[in-house]
Amino acid sequence: MSDCDLLKKGDSIKSRWRITHKIGGGGFGQIYQAYDKLRQEFVAVKVESNSQPRQGIRMEVTVLRRIQNRQHICELFSGGVSTLYNYMIMTLLGLSLSEIRRNTQEQRFTLSTTLRISLQILEAIESVHSIGFLHRDIKPSNFAIGRANSRQIYILDFGLARKYTDYDQHVRPARAEAGFRGTIRYASINAHNSRDLGRHDDLWSCFYMLIEFLLGSLPWSKMKDKETVGHMKATYDYTQFFANLPDVFENFLEHINDLKYKDKPNYEYLRLLFVSTIQRLGYHDDDPYDWEKSIEQDENDALVRPVELNSQSKQLKNDNQRINCTRNQIKHDTIGVGDQQAIMGEKMNSQLNHRSPDTLVRCSVYDPGQAISTGLLTYVSQQFSNTSAPAAATGVPSLFSQRSPHHEGSQCSIEQNIQVPFGSYTESNNRQRASSPFHLQRFSS
Repeated sequence: MSDCDLLKKGDSIKSRWRITHKIGGGGFGQIYQAYDKLRQEFVAVKVESNSQPRQGIRMEVTVLRRIQNRQHICELFSGGVSTLYNYMIMTLLGLSLSEIRRNTQEQRFTLSTTLRISLQILEAIESVHSIGFLHRDIKPSNFAIGRANSRQIYILDFGLARKYTDYDQHVRPARAEAGFRGTIRYASINAHNSRDLGRHDDLWSCFYMLIEFLLGSLPWSKMKDKETVGHMKATYDYTQFFANLPDVFENFLEHINDLKYKDKPNYEYLRLLFVSTIQRLGYHDDDPYDWEKSIEQDENDALVRPVELNSQSKQLKNDNQRINCTRNQIKHDTIGVGDQQAIMGEKMNSQLNHRSPDTLVRCSVYDPGQAISTGLLTYVSQQFSNTSAPAAATGVPSLFSQRSPHHEGSQCSIEQNIQVPFGSYTESNNRQRASSPFHLQRFSS
């Protein structure tokens, strides 16, 4: 036991829960395992000093009490205050998704696992929103698998949650200045810009998390400065993320990018995107997750690589253009200022022009993480080019004043009706877009 530990082995809470050992801790509290004498099982005990400036357990207890008996929510057994600390006692869970991903051989999840846990994560986030709260700290370490059922995903840590509805269940007016809330790596651009957050901002964080699951990292993963990361998120070419991935992730981002502060996300539409993709690629709900597999299975599981299908291959409108966001408007800049920039531009365009079509195959050779390195190379070259860098992109606060127009429509053919639970979803397997693959239309709320 260290000097800063609030509890030690053998301590009891209400003569019912006996502390066995410390599990972990951080800036917002400490977590212990305890034995519940009444239920005769182990539970988790979270405590925080009642003298620390920022206290989150009161909010966590408030949220959990309102959201009990949901599929992806821990059971809350007790919560209260002592002379030294605030505490809450809840279901003891297994490893977090962050720990599980880092423990995989390639430090990323397979496509099958990512698609299927995405459904559970979406359901968990929707459950929080349904009671009028935002989570505001969506990230892999705040999702964990169950101990009794390792296939069940739970959402954790409501210390930064905020009620976004009033007593009449109407969305509260947005504050002019809200301060930063969240974790730098996964926070939405609105969070970086100190705007009041809406439901779509939780889904932006979810999007970053899902991309990290698939690629193993984000372009800004090693950056610590909040302003630098916010600037990169606002100017980054997001088409780099979608290379050789099914359209579900691009469609997901297009939907949340079109939402304003008060808008309710179409959770059912997003769910059907994932369900239809899972069915189309031949995955099944009872397939083993990555953490359930042996090493041999892991090595042979589904990573994705492009397949040449001629007319079905997705192409950018112009080979010498890229997509940038400047003041929330799309700007097409010709790459080729100096030999060094020309080389970097060719590498980026090669990456973008070889996005896979809708048909994917199982393969252990393709490394989707290459998309990250290519995109980061392009971003760095852009910052050192006087003519290709967005003129207004000098800091995060200046990037969110206007909304860019919608991109033009698409042409669809050879439609395929895919049966899904509680309805159907029609998806095109031969789509060629009239404009570039993805337009960042608006970052502001």
